[in-house]
Amino acid sequence: MAIYDYQGNIIPVGGSSEPHLTVPWKSSMHRGYSSSTVHENTLEAFYRAYLNGADWIEVDARLSSDGVYISNHDATVTVGGTTYTIANETAETLTSLVLSVDPIYGDCHIPTLESILKMAAYTGLSVNVDCKEITASTLAKLVVDCGMSGRVAYANTNTSNAATILNIDPNAGFIFSYGVMSQFVDAISDYHVRQKSYAWSSSISTEALENTRAYGFKYLVSETNGSNYTQKMSYVPDMVEFQATVDSKTLNQNYLNSLDFGL
Repeated sequence: MAIYDYQGNIIPVGGSSEPHLTVPWKSSMHRGYSSSTVHENTLEAFYRAYLNGADWIEVDARLSSDGVYISNHDATVTVGGTTYTIANETAETLTSLVLSVDPIYGDCHIPTLESILKMAAYTGLSVNVDCKEITASTLAKLVVDCGMSGRVAYANTNTSNAATILNIDPNAGFIFSYGVMSQFVDAISDYHVRQKSYAWSSSISTEALENTRAYGFKYLVSETNGSNYTQKMSYVPDMVEFQATVDSKTLNQNYLNSLDFGL
């Protein structure tokens, strides 16, 4: 398997080839699987999430000054004491910035969303695109052109963008806050789209699960770490989003090993 960075250099695998662990929910990694030397929201962090057994990755999408989607959570990024405003810099400038240096992967850069989507298409990952900024038609076309139609959910976008996205990417799903589910109930009548869409919350309850599923949507529980994992998983949500530095594969394995099926 060969994965390439933005310059076309091969990223070393540096991970296990063991098969992914099968669990009843989808495992998602928030901004990838980062470490002290692998910066979050980098291609390397997203690839490490794949190696850690993730089914999904959560990616923050912003637009550079020349209209290219890149991945960065904040509107600015500081490197070497200099702060860059994403919207004011070209993609070439932003992707050349070195965010961290890892002994296995080398220099970790801000990636383009295109490079992330192509890596996901290659590895089988699905992608939760957190739309910090969005031009709906441009984003949907990029997803389709990268061969990711049906494996991307557009997160935290306005319901007004849903029709535009679905016109270009008819296999799309959406991710939205549980608190605004009523808006998406009105905006998305197609059951098949609902089944690819998730209401998310940092908390979980039987009522929230039942309400979400009653409308045909699925439930995503976020901000999951080692200390609150067992409590959240006891509800068996449809997707769990792990914090960026959490070893999700080990947590999933330990939880399954702890279950008593009465055999």
